[in-house]
Amino acid sequence: MEKIWLQGTLAMLGVGAFWLAFLVQRSARRPARRGKPAPKSPAGRPSRGTAGRVRRSRKRGGILGRAVLAFCLLWALTQAGRELTNLWEGQEGPGHSPASPSGSEAGLESHALSALSAGQEPDFGALELEAPIVYLEREGEALYERNADQPTAPASTAKLLTALTVLDWLEPEAEITVGPEADWPEPDASRAWLAPGDRLSLRQALIALLLPSGNDAAWTLAVAGGRAMLGQETEPRQAADRFVEEMNQKAEQLGASHSHFVRPDGYDASGQYTTARDLALLGRKALENETLAGILGMSQSTETWADGRQVTYQSSNLLLRPDSPWYDSRVIGLKTGSTDQAGCCLVSAARIGGRLCLCVVMGDGEEGRWRDTAALLEQLEKAD
Repeated sequence: MEKIWLQGTLAMLGVGAFWLAFLVQRSARRPARRGKPAPKSPAGRPSRGTAGRVRRSRKRGGILGRAVLAFCLLWALTQAGRELTNLWEGQEGPGHSPASPSGSEAGLESHALSALSAGQEPDFGALELEAPIVYLEREGEALYERNADQPTAPASTAKLLTALTVLDWLEPEAEITVGPEADWPEPDASRAWLAPGDRLSLRQALIALLLPSGNDAAWTLAVAGGRAMLGQETEPRQAADRFVEEMNQKAEQLGASHSHFVRPDGYDASGQYTTARDLALLGRKALENETLAGILGMSQSTETWADGRQVTYQSSNLLLRPDSPWYDSRVIGLKTGSTDQAGCCLVSAARIGGRLCLCVVMGDGEEGRWRDTAALLEQLEKAD
């Protein structure tokens, strides 16, 4: 309706300007009204100078009228042509804004819908991220990446693959007995405080692996998985080595072909590396497993093992813990990691707009991995 009024107004202005110019020109051509006679020369004739001035004045008036008429016609035709073009192309005229039946809020909503229809993506590059390696995807589609294919130490994010591999060989309720491998982790490694002789289910061992990020649980699972492949009497080191070989075969099978693992716990080792893109893939595959998806989303777990020991673990992922200042209700997992070579790492999964998003930050700082992940997810939700 606003556009119709504008076009009608322009049409009226054009018509009015046309008739105004026409009347000005017509009046300029009329003879002067009778009145006081023109001054005469001593011989009784009108002064030539006065008559010439009258003729020149009338001539200038006629030229001016025609000029005004031409200008008004040109202006009216230009505006009419512009409006007809806009109408034909379905555009608003200059200075127009969409009609807003509900005031400023409806105007903002229209702007947001226009941005979405134009396919605009959030500007992740404008974020001041501390992490040198970043990868963000939604439903498997990469949205933002920084050095996503650069080889880097995996730290405890390798435990995602450890969990996926052992579930190919053992059922979640299978009972395992902890052996001397519980004492293999380095003094500064994260632990679940397993002890030789402990008896627990594979699922409970996976909780010990993924929540407190126990390196002792990683070695326990490696030995159990290796023995499932080679036989129960296999020596622990040999079983663990076989399991790591299987981890690399599993990674290749899943498509994480730019990774190589030397240890089941991800602790720094020569020749061990992964990429942010590969870790996002492993995280996505872990979430497809019902057992792992349930564990990776836990903030805390209390279990009673087969030997009667009751154990409570809290997740090392502060985004999952309601008692943490970094808690984010959108986050459903996944895995932390931290070593000298890898820095602080975090593989996160979140549901935003009903869609699965995975975020990987590597080589970050202790505070930075939480802050960077939160900033990326927040920016994504704003544009979702």
